[in-house]
Amino acid sequence: MKETFMEMSPITPNFFVIFPGVDPTPEVKKISALYDISSFNGKFINISMGQGQEEPARKALLNCAKVGHWIMLQNVHLM
Repeated sequence: MKETFMEMSPITPNFFVIFPGVDPTPEVKKISALYDISSFNGKFINISMGQGQEEPARKALLNCAKVGHWIMLQNVHLM
């Protein structure tokens, strides 16, 4: 995950294509903690996509892009 993170930038997002039972969230949170980015301080937003999440995800995505926070959208295949 660290190597993947090093290839990312504010204009280069990362997409995880995962298999059932695999969750990259804990590894992403480990890396974010190194930079004081967490859900506790509002700098890490994690949204599980599904019915009714389009608008909250859109607003969060725009805000995170504006202020430099991280956003993780899960289950995008449901959209």
